[in-house]
Amino acid sequence: MKGGSKVGRANSRTRTGCAGIRFEWMQRTCGPMLRVVATWSGHRTAYSVERNGLEAALDKAIAQRISDGAPMPDRDDLLKRLRDEYTTGTISNSLDRARNHARLAGEPARVS
Repeated sequence: MKGGSKVGRANSRTRTGCAGIRFEWMQRTCGPMLRVVATWSGHRTAYSVERNGLEAALDKAIAQRISDGAPMPDRDDLLKRLRDEYTTGTISNSLDRARNHARLAGEPARVS
C-alpha cells in the first residue's frame, strides 16, 4: 500500500475533502488556468476547466478515479468546491503555497 493509508482515504491536508481529486492553478502565457487533477494507482491526469467546462472537467477526473476501483466521491460537494475555487481562487495564492511547500521541504522552488 503506497502512502500508508487506505485506498480512497482523503489526505488530511486536502482542500477538496476528497482523495485523489484536487484543483490546481497553472500559469500559462494566456493567463491563469484552473485544472481538475485526478490521481490513482500511481497515475495522474488533469483536465482544464477552460477547455472542458467546470462540470465536464470534474466528471472526467471522477471517471478516471473510479475506473480503477476508487469509491465514488461526493460529486455535488466537489462541484461546489470547484465553483468556489473558480470564482475566488487566485493563481498567486496557489504559487505561493507551492513555493512555501518547496522551501519547507528544503527543495528548490519549481515555480516562477
